[in-house]
Amino acid sequence: MDFDKHTVQVSMLLLSIARKSIKSSIERVNVEDLRPPQAMFLIGLLETGSVTMSEIAAETRVHPTVVTRFMDRMVDKGFVERRHDEDDRRVVRVSLTERGKETAEKLLQNYLDRVDAALKGASKKERDSLIAQLNRIDGSLSE
Repeated sequence: MDFDKHTVQVSMLLLSIARKSIKSSIERVNVEDLRPPQAMFLIGLLETGSVTMSEIAAETRVHPTVVTRFMDRMVDKGFVERRHDEDDRRVVRVSLTERGKETAEKLLQNYLDRVDAALKGASKKERDSLIAQLNRIDGSLSE
């Protein structure tokens, strides 16, 4: 497969930014034994509030048994809790514990502080252009 060099550069930059930002946030927040996928999940759960195990499996396209093992580790670390849905006891919902919420808030704040610092030298026009381009990429990937 041949791709335009700009496509490859943009793709690699987006991956690099995601990796660096989440890794540095974990280090700065100083949370032991937290992996990048777990940190990203905590931040996502901070936004959504509560999700079902089935929704996690469908959204991530990961087999439910893998999601269960992932959640077992998150529960063991005290970041999330599982509860049966009040309307349908067969459904298991996952939500942040107080520790998970505090950790997610710290991770997100650190991430936002770093992005803010990185954008300090850019003009409003440059920031608006960057946002427009990233929205376009995000929109096309969502289709």
